[in-house]
Amino acid sequence: MTPHTDQIDALNAFLSLHLEYGVKNKELILINIKEHGFTFGREIKKKFLRSQISLLVNILNEGIRNREFRECNTKEAARIIMATLRGIVLSRIMAGESIVTEKGLGDLILKGLARADKENPRKKRK
Repeated sequence: MTPHTDQIDALNAFLSLHLEYGVKNKELILINIKEHGFTFGREIKKKFLRSQISLLVNILNEGIRNREFRECNTKEAARIIMATLRGIVLSRIMAGESIVTEKGLGDLILKGLARADKENPRKKRK
């Protein structure tokens, strides 16, 4: 079982907020896509995406410093996480529901970032 630590909790909250926003604003997002297409507000979207990637990079870097996460290319990991979130939100908007759960997404991402048991000083040994 994954221990709950500051950066793990921060990452889970980040994922949860993005998925929740997509569900709560589904109609607004869908109208925007239908009326204006994907290119509407492109610069604003890019700026927002960069700010979210930066926030994720900070969470990941802090998690690496605290030995909660393994070493990785944090910018690439943040981009992959954001692309995954955007895809899930878009699939929920277009198809109505997603078979991807918040827990499933969180588990997958955290297991990819997790340090091996022998390296993680915060994991209790039996």
